[in-house]
Amino acid sequence: MPLERTEVKLDETSPVHNFGHGAQAFLLLELPAYTKTYAVSISNVPQAPNVLSRSELTHLAMRIETLDADFVPVRVYPHTGMKKRGNGYDKTVFINPSNQHERYLLVYGALNAEPERLTLSRTDVVFVGTGFFIGGIDNALTLKAAGNGLLVVEAKGLQP
Repeated sequence: MPLERTEVKLDETSPVHNFGHGAQAFLLLELPAYTKTYAVSISNVPQAPNVLSRSELTHLAMRIETLDADFVPVRVYPHTGMKKRGNGYDKTVFINPSNQHERYLLVYGALNAEPERLTLSRTDVVFVGTGFFIGGIDNALTLKAAGNGLLVVEAKGLQP
C-alpha cells in the first residue's frame, strides 16, 4: 500500500484475471494491519486513446472490492457508485474497527459501463474600451470504459 499519492498504470504488462468479461488488468493492494481508522482514495484519470482523438476519452470504469485474508469479497463498490470529479471518478474506502479483518483492495474495470457524453467549456473575456465581449468554446467528448487506464492511489491517516 503506497502511503503517498501514487500513479498506477494498468496496461498490457499488468497482471490479468477473468472477472466475468474476459481477461483484464487489475490492481491488488495489501492493506496494512489495522491500528487506527484510515482511508484509501482511488481515482481514475481519463486519457485519449490515441494522439489524434479529440472527441473521445477512455477511462478505467472502476469496480472496487475489499477482500478478506482468503480473497473472499467483503464489500463491493460498482462503477455506478463512484463520485464524479472533473472528467474522472473517485472513491474513498474507509477502514474502521468494524471492517478491520479486510486485508486486500482489488480494483479492476467494469467493461460493461455505458459511454458518457461530456461537455467541456472554456470562456474567454475580451475587454474593449469600456465594454467587454464574452466568447468561448464548447467541446463535446465521449467517455468510454476501457480495460486499462491510469489510477491515482492515496492512503490517508497512515503513518510510515
